[in-house]
Amino acid sequence: MWFELGEEHRQLRETVRSFGQRSVAPHMAPYEKKEAFPWEIIKEMAGLGFFGAPFPEEYGGAGMDYLAYAVLVEEIGRASASLRSALSAHCGLVASVIYELGTEEQKQRFLTPLAKGEKLGCYCLTEPNSGSDAGSLQTRAQRKDESWLLNGQKIFITNGTVAQVGLVFARTNSEQGARGITAFLVEMDRSGITRNPMKGKLGLRASDTAELVFEDVEVPDSWRLGEEGKGFTVAMKALDNGRLGVAAGSVGLAQM
Repeated sequence: MWFELGEEHRQLRETVRSFGQRSVAPHMAPYEKKEAFPWEIIKEMAGLGFFGAPFPEEYGGAGMDYLAYAVLVEEIGRASASLRSALSAHCGLVASVIYELGTEEQKQRFLTPLAKGEKLGCYCLTEPNSGSDAGSLQTRAQRKDESWLLNGQKIFITNGTVAQVGLVFARTNSEQGARGITAFLVEMDRSGITRNPMKGKLGLRASDTAELVFEDVEVPDSWRLGEEGKGFTVAMKALDNGRLGVAAGSVGLAQM
């Protein structure tokens, strides 16, 4: 079966491809060589609404459908895999689950600035001793009145040193395995967070990657995303959403 884009999606593809050829591809080599995050290009993408592409206008988004989002990420991936990584982690792994699962207060506080491109998001799941086996993560969240104290370490976190909003997964029950994990939205300038850049990658060198250390980081219970003990479900939903961006960006990369 032959699949054709409609006129609106074709116009979007041409617009983003033109942007990639003009403002991205010719300028990425120095960033890749120095392993530097391309803030200037990121800000231009934010101004064009790319970081809020699939979210409603009421939350600062561009109101695109998910086919349009896939076309957008494909074209960014065609111009730069590193920028695709930053974009799809932000949209697919963080902002999308706030939109789907967040309270109205959380959407106003976290989703709106993410969708407007005023802030970047990072997805904090992987740890030194738990990668694909996310259910065995060891970062802890302990109750303190109406808040939680987070303690632990995350690694290989995309956008880790540059993001202002983190979706952090921590264990709230030590005896229930994957059912003892809870998801939290965290403002990444909170006291107790140390962010260390991870350098020396073979590829995606202009995509920020970090080790994050949480030491008694206090987070209000109102920033908990979803029910206590349901964080593993949140994590898997985010990964499902994120795969769309990875797949679309890979199609673009194959065209480079």
